[in-house]
Amino acid sequence: MKKTIRNYCLGSAVALCLAGNASAAWSFADGDMMLGFSASAGTGFQQDLMFNLGSSVSIRDGVITGLRGNINDDLVATYGSNWFSRTDLTFGAIANRSTLSPTVASDFTVGQQDPSRIAYISQTTTTPGAAADHSTITGNSLGSALTGVSTLEGILATLAETGNGDGAAIFARTAAQTQWDQSSWSTRVPASASSFTSFQNIGTAFGAGGTVRYADIQRLGGSTSTIAYTNTTVATLEIDNSGNISVIPEPSSMTLVGLAALALITRRRR
Repeated sequence: MKKTIRNYCLGSAVALCLAGNASAAWSFADGDMMLGFSASAGTGFQQDLMFNLGSSVSIRDGVITGLRGNINDDLVATYGSNWFSRTDLTFGAIANRSTLSPTVASDFTVGQQDPSRIAYISQTTTTPGAAADHSTITGNSLGSALTGVSTLEGILATLAETGNGDGAAIFARTAAQTQWDQSSWSTRVPASASSFTSFQNIGTAFGAGGTVRYADIQRLGGSTSTIAYTNTTVATLEIDNSGNISVIPEPSSMTLVGLAALALITRRRR
């Protein structure tokens, strides 16, 4: 499936794929997808390395794809030169749409925002697109979990980029102990328990051999009487042993974005 997804990206929508590949300095806005790294012991314990993958809607639509950046310098500085082989180091991703609530249907088109109480969360997989679905979570349980995400989002917006200039930031317990103990990535995404109190664990451990680790990104929702529960894989997160972070689009999202681009070109020609 990995080959199929990548070849699809190299088809008619290649220009749009390339447009989403630029990394940027650290910043964080509501609705962006956070990528977090944490160690349960040893080097880097109680230091969360964070990276912004970009707009969750753009990831959903296949607009953000390909290489997002390389943070090997920060991974080595925080977790040691053996970071990729460490079984006590995990990564995961999450995005919160609960505070962004336009009146739209659950069926979306490219560029259309999500309804309220939509989450994007990662799920471990060895093959892009093949992860098992996360457990169903709706209503108050989903809202409670996303409240914790919102709190962490607020913290991330105040962080400064590391000196390596690769778009990553560190939230360390020594910087704000009480805040860290309550709301940090390590606290909210423990290695062997639920994430943000209600989600099935979203972390993926390194140390599994090979040169790359994958985690599918799934869109979860379903909180109002008019929006049914959904659980859809929208992309795959790839991290290799050189510290490259990439987003592999789910093929159907590339179909949508390709058709949208074609429609735009057609309108301009008229």
